[in-house]
Amino acid sequence: MILPLLVLLVQDPAERAREFQAHITKVRGLEFRREVPIGVYGREELRRFVMAEFEKQFPRARARKVEKAYAHFGLIPADLRLYDALIELYAESVAGFYHQTTREIRLIRPEESSVPDGADFSVDLSDVTLVHELTHAAQDQTYDFRTLPLEEEDDDDLVAAVKALTEGDAFACGWNFVYRRTFDRVIRIIVDRQKSARLPGKAGELPEFLRLAAVFPESYGCEFVLAALKANGGDWKALSRIYDDLPASTEQILHPEKYLERRDPPVALILPDLGESWRPIAANVHGEFAVRVMVGEKAAAGWRGDRYHLFERHGVVSSVWFSRWDSVQDAREFFDAYGRRLRERHGSGKVTAATEDRVVLSEGEAGAASLERRGTDVLALDGEAALLALAEAVWRGVRARERAKVARYRLGRWVCPKHADVERTVDATCPRCGEQLVPR
Repeated sequence: MILPLLVLLVQDPAERAREFQAHITKVRGLEFRREVPIGVYGREELRRFVMAEFEKQFPRARARKVEKAYAHFGLIPADLRLYDALIELYAESVAGFYHQTTREIRLIRPEESSVPDGADFSVDLSDVTLVHELTHAAQDQTYDFRTLPLEEEDDDDLVAAVKALTEGDAFACGWNFVYRRTFDRVIRIIVDRQKSARLPGKAGELPEFLRLAAVFPESYGCEFVLAALKANGGDWKALSRIYDDLPASTEQILHPEKYLERRDPPVALILPDLGESWRPIAANVHGEFAVRVMVGEKAAAGWRGDRYHLFERHGVVSSVWFSRWDSVQDAREFFDAYGRRLRERHGSGKVTAATEDRVVLSEGEAGAASLERRGTDVLALDGEAALLALAEAVWRGVRARERAKVARYRLGRWVCPKHADVERTVDATCPRCGEQLVPR
C-alpha cells in the first residue's frame, strides 16, 4: 500500500490501535472480527521484505515482460529496469502497509517526527497511517481481499480501479480520523498534494508514469469515495455497497459520475489468435488512466475499452492495440493524438500512406507502424513490418462484451472450458478467449 508519508511512533501501536478500531467501526461501519498483529520495522528491514515479496508475487521474468510493454508504449525509458525501480518506489515511499497473506500491519520507524500535511498544519502522521492500514485489515475481514480482482495479471485497468476503491476508502478514513470536523475542507488540499506525485528520496526521480501510478489509487480513489459519500448524504456505511458492485475501470474512478449517476460500463475486448508464430508474451488493458499519461486528458476522454497483445520475434518487440471509444469524435481525437506519438517514435521512418482515418509508417529505427480508425474503433500495429499485413485479421476477429457489473469472485478451482491450461482459484473469465470459467 503506497503512502509516501513518515511515521511517528510515540506509544505502543497495539494500544493506539484499539482506539482507532473503535473509530473505524463507528464512522466507516466495519467490524473487526479478529485481532490485527502490528509490527514495527526499520527501512532496511522493509527493503529486504519488499524484495522477498517481489520474488513471490512479481518475479523478474514477469517484470521483464511488463517492462518491455511499458517501454514499447513509451511509459518508461527503454533502459529502465522496472523490477529494481518498483522496489525502490516501495522501499523509499511506503510508511506502513497491511499484508493480506499474514494479515499483519507493518509500520516503518520514523526518520522525522512530523511533516507538513499541505494544509498549513502539522499532524502526527502515524495516526493517519495506522488508521489507514487498520481500515485495510477491516476491509479484508469484511469483504475478503481474495474475492476482489486485485491479482489479475491481464487487466491492469480493472486492478487499478478496484485498488482505487480500497485505497481511497482507507485514505479517506485515515485523514478523517485526524481532522474530523474540518475533514471536508482539508481533504481536498491533501488529495491535490497526493496527485502531484512528489515522492520522497530516489522514488521522486522515477518516471512520471510510475509515480502517477503509485499515487493514483489513493488520490483519485479518495476523490471517487468522496463523490460516493456526497451521493449518499455523507453516509460512510453506504461505501460497503460498492464492494458488491465494484468499479470496472479507471474511467469510472476518474469520472465518478460514470459509476454513481449514469453507469458507463467498459467493454472487455478479446483479440484474435494470429497464428503460432505470433504468440503474445503479454496481454493487458491500458485503461483511461494509462492512455491519459500517453496522450493527455482530452484525447483519453471517451475511452470505452482497449486491449493490447505484445510480441517479441527476432529481437523486435511488436504490439497489436485495439481500442473502442464512446463516439466517433472521441475516436478521432485519440487517433490524431496517438498518431503524433507514433510519428515521434518512428522519427526516422517515413509516412508511406496517410488519409483522414489511416496512417502507415515505413520501417525506420523503431520498425513499422500503422494506425487506423473505423467508426468508434482504433487499431494500432507497431513493430515488425510483417505485423502490418495482419490488420484485416485483427479487425475481423475482435470480439467485445460489455462488463456491466464486476461482482466479487467465488473461491475454488476454476478452468476454462476451451483452454484446459487456464486454471484459476476464482471464477473469473479466461484471458485468452473471454469465456466464463467453470468449476473444475
